Amino acid sequence: MERLISELGEPRDWLRDFAADLAAKYCVSRACTVITSLGRLLLDRQPNHPQALLERSRRSGRSMGSLARALETFFTGHGMAMATDQAERLAVGRRQRRIDAVPETLRPTVDAFAGFMMHSRERARRAGTRPRSDGAIEAALAIMRDLARFFAGECGKQDWALTDVHDVGAFLALSPKARKRWLVVLGQFFRFARSRKIVLVDPSHGLTSRGPSGFTGATLTLDQQRVLFRRWTIDPMKHGLPTIAARNTALFGMAGELPPIVISDLFGVHRNTANQWAALAQDSWAGYLAALNSEAAGRHE
Repeated sequence: MERLISELGEPRDWLRDFAADLAAKYCVSRACTVITSLGRLLLDRQPNHPQALLERSRRSGRSMGSLARALETFFTGHGMAMATDQAERLAVGRRQRRIDAVPETLRPTVDAFAGFMMHSRERARRAGTRPRSDGAIEAALAIMRDLARFFAGECGKQDWALTDVHDVGAFLALSPKARKRWLVVLGQFFRFARSRKIVLVDPSHGLTSRGPSGFTGATLTLDQQRVLFRRWTIDPMKHGLPTIAARNTALFGMAGELPPIVISDLFGVHRNTANQWAALAQDSWAGYLAALNSEAAGRHE
């Protein structure tokens, strides 16, 4: 660093502080590499004030390079330069890649929809409301990319005007968990397309975010259900537990917690029987055992 300062016709006051900042963050070899790259920029005949130096140090591509990142952190932290627009450049690239993945015949509308979302974000910023984030816009474009691929590949449609509610419903059925989020984006897109006279009606208008009701998981076949039922009800000592006794114990416990009328409706027994169960369940164990003994004596007579 001292050699670089001596070679400069106009030494920069911030060089030593920048070297100390590098030494605290990087290893010796990495810091030397960054300082060497910085020296090449400082020794040429281009403008070398902090903002210009920061812009010149940036590399093309997704990464602006370690030197540019170090300079940006140092200059912005000391109030010597403004931050770069690297994050915005990366966001532009991500949006464009999603648009380019849309089938060619459906791409112009998705591109126009992306421009509409960007314009809406700028308008929200000026109004002081909550604008869309880059992640939200990219997620919406990813959904539209998948929808366009589905229409072109599965439905064989190359024009947004040919889409109908059945096509949209089939697309939403691909991922029931994402149905609500997808439907929000589809509603925004088709309202935009309708306002531009691209479609006549909104095919997502009559759809709701609620999926089909009822159980939607995997079920056993009838034969498998019969096997389980026999194993749980017929085998008296399956898994080391007396099945009938365990069932009766569960029924006895429910009789002590639920009203007799509920027990009668649940198990299809007479109300008098349900009242007897409830009385036995709320009584002491001695009364319960006495009732069992009396029933057993009646059977033996």
